[in-house]
Amino acid sequence: MLYDKTLRKYIYFRDRGSCYYCDKRLTLKNCTLDHYLPRSKMGPNEIFNIVLCCKTCNKEKGEEVFKDWPQVFTELFKKGVIDGIIEWDVPQTYIKEIITKINKVEILTKNSVVFQGGGFRITLRKNCITNIVLISETEEFN
Repeated sequence: MLYDKTLRKYIYFRDRGSCYYCDKRLTLKNCTLDHYLPRSKMGPNEIFNIVLCCKTCNKEKGEEVFKDWPQVFTELFKKGVIDGIIEWDVPQTYIKEIITKINKVEILTKNSVVFQGGGFRITLRKNCITNIVLISETEEFN
């Protein structure tokens, strides 16, 4: 899987140069990138689904789906927004307030993901927030 050098370096430093699964220290040259939720299981090709890992863990994990993928997505999405790697067209203070309330993630297609919380639905595509919709609080909990 090929990523531009900026995204690869971002993931390396975001994950503190360690394998996401076994915590082994890695270099930029000997690391691999892995889809936390496999592409074959509808995992998107987005920054919040890509983690740094060693070759051994990448091979052993294979197509495994971890139950905590929604929490991992949410955590890495929030970090990406705060770090400025995920782009958006709304004022920074506004988006940072919204993302603190995210409590749900939904994969629409391999290319479209929605995060929801605090009365908002945030749609992403290609590491960019493409839409933020205000929803009613009753709709949020359905």
